[in-house]
Amino acid sequence: MPNNETQTIQELLWKDVRKDVAQKNSILAKIIDELNPSSEYTLFKARYHFGSEILKNGHLYIPDNKGSLIHLNDSSTPANIRNKINYNLGSNPVFILLNRLAEFFIVMENHTIPLYGLIEPGKMFGTWRVLNLMGSHNPIFIWNMTAGSRSIFMLPKISETMRFGKLTRAFGLKAEKPNSLLDHWEIFREIANHPDFGETWTTEILFFSKKWFDRLDDKKWSDFALYLYRNAWLGSEFFRNKYLWDLVFSLILNERNIKPNPYISDTVKHLMAIGTGAFPGFASALNDEAAPIHRLQECIESIYQLEEYAPIIMHPHFLKKEISRPIYYSLQYPTTTEFSPKSRKGSTKIFDLYQIKSLLAKYLVDIHLDELNLGDTPIFDLVEKIQYDFFHTDPENYKGIRLSKEIPEEDKTFIQTPEGMNKNFPINSPFLRGCIRISSKIK
Repeated sequence: MPNNETQTIQELLWKDVRKDVAQKNSILAKIIDELNPSSEYTLFKARYHFGSEILKNGHLYIPDNKGSLIHLNDSSTPANIRNKINYNLGSNPVFILLNRLAEFFIVMENHTIPLYGLIEPGKMFGTWRVLNLMGSHNPIFIWNMTAGSRSIFMLPKISETMRFGKLTRAFGLKAEKPNSLLDHWEIFREIANHPDFGETWTTEILFFSKKWFDRLDDKKWSDFALYLYRNAWLGSEFFRNKYLWDLVFSLILNERNIKPNPYISDTVKHLMAIGTGAFPGFASALNDEAAPIHRLQECIESIYQLEEYAPIIMHPHFLKKEISRPIYYSLQYPTTTEFSPKSRKGSTKIFDLYQIKSLLAKYLVDIHLDELNLGDTPIFDLVEKIQYDFFHTDPENYKGIRLSKEIPEEDKTFIQTPEGMNKNFPINSPFLRGCIRISSKIK
């Protein structure tokens, strides 16, 4: 069945999109209803297929009249569109997602950094620059955004030459056999957009034109402006306080007179940030919001013939303290935003995992003593509310490191979907060779 939902972009009025916005963000819809914006305040609704690169190295790409993606400043871009949404230095205008999910990320050599996890429908993005009238410190930078998840991969290996050849022939793949988890996305994207895939996956984004931000100082627009400021304030909580976060760790290290491997220290700080909800870990996909998950699983199972193992697909996921579902971090797929090199050459994953476990324990002990007056902060909550467990496929004699095969015994989300029933957990997955589980201590 062909992919018959063409990628499009169309200019609309508030009355045309109000219902869609109200379903995902009733507060924002009510505020805009009170404004009763005139026809000058247009919006652009764009539809993208799974894997479409909406932002690439900070630059926005939009559908043309043939459904292909073009740079916002391309000569073929209609002047009306370019003039109305090119107000963030050619990068993304202020937008909200209307359905499905998208991902902001930075690409590294063998992994991605999913900066904000998966963007959910109704949440507004791109407001920082339009709110900084005195000049923003935010550059275009090297942000990327895809329709659906970019930091997505299959837990079992899909790199066996003969079986991958079957996928290549069935879908005419240009992608090579995967060498790392990072390579899985390109394979998924080609399969999902092939005419014989069998279903169409799209996400819709609503871009606000520049006119919406010309009168933020006007009293009539005060509720809209306040909403934007509150949205930006809540979204920047961790980053505004990062200098205090770093200071806390420095004080603890100074008091204990220890100098950890910078790579170990960066990883521990990142694990604690994941525990506070500032960054995502990974979890198995349970629905089609981040990608056409179930159809991809069917294709891998039937064509690649993944007979023994459950076709588990992982994507970014935030820890939610009120929900018992855990998330995972792997030394094989690092997502830290600091890149200190290892100071110990020849270090193994199991040794690094043990060092991370030891340093994390020291931090948590000192935080629990509360000599730094950290009570009622997310950092302090880590002690009482968050559990860290460490896994490896071969834990050797390292105390406190558990076998990876124990993971599905305690986390049934890996095998609760029909595709996972009566299948083995892929215990030899590279992701599990040095893996940390972060979970809530729900009472």
